[in-house]
Amino acid sequence: MKLINKIENKIKREFNKKKYEYFMGRYLPKIDRRPVSETNKIYIFCPVWGSYLELLMSYALPSALQSGNIPKLLEEGYEIELYVYTDEEFEIKIDIPVHMRLVETSGVLVEVLADILTKHMKMCLENNAIMLWLPPDLIIGNFSWYNVVKLSEHKLEAIAVAHARVLINNFVKMKEVEDFKDGKVELSNPVLVRLAFENPFLDRVFDHHDENNTFQGMAVRRISENLYSVVHNLPSVCVLRPQRYDVDFFKEVKSLNMWDRTWAHSLVQQDRIKFVGSSDFYFSTELTRAEAVKSKPRKNLRYNDKYIGSFLHNQICNKIYCSWRAE
Repeated sequence: MKLINKIENKIKREFNKKKYEYFMGRYLPKIDRRPVSETNKIYIFCPVWGSYLELLMSYALPSALQSGNIPKLLEEGYEIELYVYTDEEFEIKIDIPVHMRLVETSGVLVEVLADILTKHMKMCLENNAIMLWLPPDLIIGNFSWYNVVKLSEHKLEAIAVAHARVLINNFVKMKEVEDFKDGKVELSNPVLVRLAFENPFLDRVFDHHDENNTFQGMAVRRISENLYSVVHNLPSVCVLRPQRYDVDFFKEVKSLNMWDRTWAHSLVQQDRIKFVGSSDFYFSTELTRAEAVKSKPRKNLRYNDKYIGSFLHNQICNKIYCSWRAE
């Protein structure tokens, strides 16, 4: 009986190891990134809850509706559907030029996010649709979505982008952001870059300070008056053509936190991801609450750009200088 148990345990360990290797992408062959059939369908994934509802309605959704984002894609012949997943009742008062589906979830949204993502990916896969992710706390620069969708055309690659975190209390009080919220102006990428660097949060990641936060994954150096060099170790996928593996992955891991971690790592293994480092192509700001910033600057980090992340996409991006150009 002991021998049988020993054999069974060994088989179980080997099975779990292979399962782990599969979901890390190591057992998957590199694929032909050119899809057999093209598509003009885009399904936007937008989960939202609690205080994020206000951010979505005031900033994220209006930024997606700027003339160079959703409207420009519609001009190009794309059929776009917006899926807003929520566990709360609310009314969207913005005029939206695309078909919107308000999907009420069963249970607390934050506890079922991975299941919702899995179902959305499966729907994209079955209908041959591109998936765009609209986080409720993001402001997307004008033409950024159009640019990354054009980059993804005729390919199966996911597009990962670098974004800047800003302190929401300071950022939303800037005149340009207030005018944007009131519908008076649009926010181009160069304007958004300038506003981001006028926010005190980004001062933490300039590498010339002896005491800074570059250890968290982002290091900035000012090259000229309007040009910044950025080492951004934490890119996030914003557009993709979901495949069977992606559905299986999130169904298995049941955690949306793996989006920027193990899953992105596995996309590198499969040769299914590209990184965009130029703000001319894409730029966005993540609205961050002060209470969410828990780490403090560390000393003796002048000129540091190293990051402790061990995933492949972290290591690759650490070798790349991103170019962010301000107005």
